[in-house]
Amino acid sequence: MLSLYSLWSLDPGGEKFSVKGSDWTRVSRMFPPPPLLLYIRRRIHRQDLHRGRHAHPPEEKNNILYIGTSGIPPKGKMEQPITAVEISFGRDQQIQLIQEQFTKLEINLNTEEMPVFLWYKRGSENLITRIQFSFREEMIHGLQNSGFTHIPQRINEGAPDYPIRLWYMRGTTEFDFPIVDLRVTTSLQEEPALFSNNWERLGCDLNRSNNSGHPVYVWVKRRGRTYICDITATIGFAEDVGLFNQGFFRVDEDTNRGLPLTNPPTNPPSSFIWYRHSSVQGITRVRVSVGDEVIDGFIRVDKNLNSESTPVYLCYSNGPHRPVQYLTVLVSEAARDAYGAPNITVVIVNLNFEIPRSIPLFIAYSSWANPGAPQDPE
Repeated sequence: MLSLYSLWSLDPGGEKFSVKGSDWTRVSRMFPPPPLLLYIRRRIHRQDLHRGRHAHPPEEKNNILYIGTSGIPPKGKMEQPITAVEISFGRDQQIQLIQEQFTKLEINLNTEEMPVFLWYKRGSENLITRIQFSFREEMIHGLQNSGFTHIPQRINEGAPDYPIRLWYMRGTTEFDFPIVDLRVTTSLQEEPALFSNNWERLGCDLNRSNNSGHPVYVWVKRRGRTYICDITATIGFAEDVGLFNQGFFRVDEDTNRGLPLTNPPTNPPSSFIWYRHSSVQGITRVRVSVGDEVIDGFIRVDKNLNSESTPVYLCYSNGPHRPVQYLTVLVSEAARDAYGAPNITVVIVNLNFEIPRSIPLFIAYSSWANPGAPQDPE
């Protein structure tokens, strides 16, 4: 019979998840082959914080509260929706959140020297349905006046640019669907697999001030399967309150981002893409038109996403193709090339069309792999 010491030694970095605020580890190498898996739940101690994770060395055998085997974790508990989110900066905040039974995502959101972490709590009431970010002062008014709650702690702590902050909403429109899981990625190579498998990438790169650094994105998974039923765009921020109140989600990436400095300097208006979720299949294809181009079978969103050069417009179709689930804006040609994965379409037209020395921006969207619908050829 294996001792608790042996169990820890076999898989010290097992896959972690949370059940009602308690940390569990799945020891996947214990009983080859799956589906018979071992689950361990441990206590969390304050002295673990300096290790940067809820680590427990082998000698702390008394910390193990429960051991059990199962093909899956306890049924019905892992998929409870997210009811609260928090941001921690510093040891005292982490201790407080542990005491309040929050679960920590063990990836630093801040590429500066000061670690910042995202925490969440699950439950059955007051379900969070939308998460947005602000990185310009003008973004705050729309969020404040449409029911969002902000977390005061800035994510880009120590960075010289405008504070990035997280906002969340417990929406009640027909376009609001509970968030059941969260993830953070810090590598471009991690993203396509998530995006093609029912994960929604929130549009704001939390490392956006460092164009040569690794992108940092928060991802959400929603309850059930959702589709994009409406797409629009905005120039400036005057329409934000109305769109948020109508259930729209904003892709938090300015499509006028990364324009080169001019002489005299200009301040082009911010442009954003928005969409709404539905349980009913809606939009099936997305394209970008340039200038006066007309794309047969597509509806054009009459908002120019490229204010400094040839006009660029978002277009969409409701034709007989695979339904679109999520949409995002890719930053850089490297991101465009990396998103060559199943169920993903990248629109190859640069939103910063014909602007030298600008940051290339591209639209990508994921589609439900319905075998009965034709695949989008682009």
